[in-house]
Amino acid sequence: MRVPKQLSTIVIAAAVAGVVSFGAGAVVEASATGSSVTYQACVSKTGAMSKVGTVTPTCPATSHVISWNSQGPAGAPGVDGAPGTNGAPGISLPAGDSFVNAYLIQPNANLTGANLSGGDLTNANLYGAILTGATLNGANFTGANLTNATVHGANFTGANLTNANLHGTFLDNANLTNANLSGADLSNAVLYANLTGANLTYANLTGANLTGANLTGANLTGANLTGVTLTGANLTGVTLTGATLTGVVSGGITSTPATLPSGWYLVNGYLVGPGAILTNANLTGASLTNANLTGANLTNANLTWADLSGADLTGANLTGANLTGANLTGVDWYFTICPSGAYALYYSPPTCIGHGI
Repeated sequence: MRVPKQLSTIVIAAAVAGVVSFGAGAVVEASATGSSVTYQACVSKTGAMSKVGTVTPTCPATSHVISWNSQGPAGAPGVDGAPGTNGAPGISLPAGDSFVNAYLIQPNANLTGANLSGGDLTNANLYGAILTGATLNGANFTGANLTNATVHGANFTGANLTNANLHGTFLDNANLTNANLSGADLSNAVLYANLTGANLTYANLTGANLTGANLTGANLTGANLTGVTLTGANLTGVTLTGATLTGVVSGGITSTPATLPSGWYLVNGYLVGPGAILTNANLTGASLTNANLTGANLTNANLTWADLSGADLTGANLTGANLTGANLTGVDWYFTICPSGAYALYYSPPTCIGHGI
C-alpha cells in the first residue's frame, strides 16, 4: 500500500534522530549497535501512526500496517581524499658500497665477528676493514680489495679470493684451508695462518711474512715469493714448481715440499738457492755440492765442515761466515764477498781462500 509522502518524511527524520515518537506516548529507540532493525506501526487513512514497535501490531479496521528499517542501504562511495605528503628520502649508498648478508660492505668497515658465509663480495672494496673473527666460509672475494685489512682469526675456508688484493693485510691465525688465492696480491701481508690445501698459483707474496704458517699441500706453482719469510713454516707436500724464491728467509723447516724450483734445495731446514737470505744460518756439515748460491747472503753463516765443492758463490756475501773445514774444491768465487769483507775479485785468480777462510 502506498505511504503518504508526509509519513515517509516523518519516518526518515526519526531514523536520523535515533528516536521516533508518535501519539499516545509511543517511543522506539534506534539500535545502538549499528545493526539494522525493522520497525512496524499502524497508519490510519489520515496518516496518523500508532503502535510503533519491532513486532507486527494488530491495527484497527481504519488503519494498516507499515514497516521500515532503521538503517538504509549503503550510499555511493565518496570522492578520493587528497594525496598524502611524500615520505622521507631513502638511504643512498656511496659508489662501491653494498649490503651483503645484512652487513654494510665499505672501506674501513668494522665487520668483527660478521657472518658473510657464501656471500658475493666480488670486487668489494674493504680497504682497511676489520674482519677479526669473521666467518667467511665459501664467500666470493674475486677481485676484492682487502688492502691493509685486519683479518685476525677469520675463517676463509673454501673462500674464493682469486685476483684479490690483500697487500699488507694482517691475516694472523686466519684459516684459509682450501681457499683459492690464485693470482692474489699478498705482498707484504702477514700470514701466520693455516693455508692447508690453498691454491696460491701465480700469487704475489713479495715480502710476505709466513712465519710458522701451515702450507701443507698448498699449490704455489709460479708464485712470486721474493723476500718472503718462511721461518718455521710447514711445507709438507707443497708444490713450488716455477716459484720465485729470491731473497727468501727460512730456517726451522722440518717438512719436505713436494717440488722446489730448479736450483733450490732444502738443507738443514733452510731453503738454499740463488739469492737466498741465509744470514746466521746454521749449515754445519751441510751437503751443498754444486749448489747455486749466486747472490746469496751468507753473512755470519756457520758453514763449518760443509761440502761446497763445485758450488757457485758468484756475488754471494760471506762476510763473517765460518767455513772452517769446509770443502771448497772448484768453488766459483767471482764477485764473492769473502768472510774478511774483501772481494774475491781483488785476487788472481778470484778466491776467498786465505781471506777469512
